[in-house]
Amino acid sequence: MSPGPKKRKYVRIPVVILVDIYSPGSLIPKGRGCVINLSLGGIAIETETDIDVGSEIYLKLKLGEETYDIFGKILRKQLSGNLFQYGVIYTKLNIFEKFKFKKRLKLWIEKHKTESTKSN
Repeated sequence: MSPGPKKRKYVRIPVVILVDIYSPGSLIPKGRGCVINLSLGGIAIETETDIDVGSEIYLKLKLGEETYDIFGKILRKQLSGNLFQYGVIYTKLNIFEKFKFKKRLKLWIEKHKTESTKSN
């Protein structure tokens, strides 16, 4: 008997946020993409830019009025038509940014849960 679906550690929130994708330390973007979901553990990005699994990336992510410097590592890559979809885990949030980001993201998740419950 095969096990049931894996439970995710963090709730994923579908979003559409345009971002420039950088190599850490670079001033020139590798490309432009769209964050398609967010969680407390990582993000999913869709882009035309081909990036190797294991690569470190840097994004400036705007959530509401706040902008966050996000460093991450590509854990998963999937080609869908002419777009690549990447699973990215956060790697270098300093303690203050992590607290602030997770607090803001938790509030956003709760808001979206409430909104999706109202629409059902």
